Amino acid sequence: MIKYILLICFIQLAFLNLNAQTNSPYTRFGVGELMPNSFANVSSAGGLSASFNSPYQLNFSNPASYGFLNKTTFNFAITATSLHIAKGDSAETFGNGQLSYLAYGLPLVKNKLGLSFGLMPYSQVNYNLLQLNDSTVGLGPNYNSYQGSGALYRFYLGTGVHIKNFAAGINAQYLFGNISYTDLQVFTGDSINAFNTRRLETKSIGDLIIDVGMQVNIPISKQTDNTFKYNLTFGITGGNKSNVNVSDRLLYDRFVYRSVTVNYTVPIYKDTIMLDTLSGVMTLPMHFDAGIRLVQEGRFFAGVNYSYSKWSEYNWLGETEPSAVDYHKLSFGGEYIPKNEDDDNYFRMIRYRAGFYTGQYYQQFNGVSLKETGLTLGAGFPFLYRTSYNTKVLSEISLSLDFGVRGTTDNNLIKESYFKGTVGFSLTDLWFVKRKFD
Repeated sequence: MIKYILLICFIQLAFLNLNAQTNSPYTRFGVGELMPNSFANVSSAGGLSASFNSPYQLNFSNPASYGFLNKTTFNFAITATSLHIAKGDSAETFGNGQLSYLAYGLPLVKNKLGLSFGLMPYSQVNYNLLQLNDSTVGLGPNYNSYQGSGALYRFYLGTGVHIKNFAAGINAQYLFGNISYTDLQVFTGDSINAFNTRRLETKSIGDLIIDVGMQVNIPISKQTDNTFKYNLTFGITGGNKSNVNVSDRLLYDRFVYRSVTVNYTVPIYKDTIMLDTLSGVMTLPMHFDAGIRLVQEGRFFAGVNYSYSKWSEYNWLGETEPSAVDYHKLSFGGEYIPKNEDDDNYFRMIRYRAGFYTGQYYQQFNGVSLKETGLTLGAGFPFLYRTSYNTKVLSEISLSLDFGVRGTTDNNLIKESYFKGTVGFSLTDLWFVKRKFD
């Protein structure tokens, strides 16, 4: 029965709006804020995405991990974010909640060949800025309003193969979405609004990108029963520089405000000054993740992960982005289980996780690169049940907490402090079981 419930949930959740409602000025540049590419269970352990694999949990970040699946699994998560931005003596706090990801995986051949598909956010844009200007002679006071909204998503389909101690995989991702930028200049001293102007730019993206990955397991510390107490896993995943098909619609027009109440006005757009649409490509950078993880199955893992993206290669319709610089991120983290699933004490079955990351974000302003540092905490709450085939199945609810800081108040810049709390669900079941008796 659970498989049908999961399918219904997948269909319903796929139509929810993934776009957040924070107000981050830095999202005005490039493709906006880059979204995490790992699930809650991995994010809470520092984001060791390159080297993670599991027989019952997905790892979208490295498709080689699909080859380790031996159960069908459905993953989704909900994230709540609090963003505090500060500049000089001014500060403001914003918040939002959103659906984080939807993903489904199944073993085509248990522990050898796996398949996964799902919907993941890639980046988001959301800001609303107001700039008050000095009074203009003959026109009086005026202001500029800058607003941006939208997001990019990726629907992926991937497969991975696992042979002995080696695994490899590939993700084909369709990147799509729209981003809109609205710039207004409003003359508040002009009673008829004759000089109010709007610049509206809408960017549309839709194209295929490819990522590949591999993992190598090295068993160590052989025991008397010929099993190995530990495994050392190396992983690497990434993709080449990609040219993605895009279009850019640019509109300039004039508008007036029609008063509805004393404190509310509605803009009426009138004279079109310019309307133009361009098509071409956006260049996304080469990127890779590499990591290593020491594992004692059922007890703990610990490791390190390094991420790099050459965002200095980024351009839009042939124009480079002055704020774009190469992205670096170094992460450490791990997981500890006091005892295995057969323990009667449930709290000793919980998977306790923690991690730390630091690096350089993909933007710079006034010659200063944005630094990013954060701490992650979390836990995995397992629950067991038996299927109609009397087989034990392990699912998990994952809690991930991310406390981070990006940017600085130096050089007239903005400092962002954020908290992200994610509840992820990894629901496992037996599918496609061939009956022995009718």
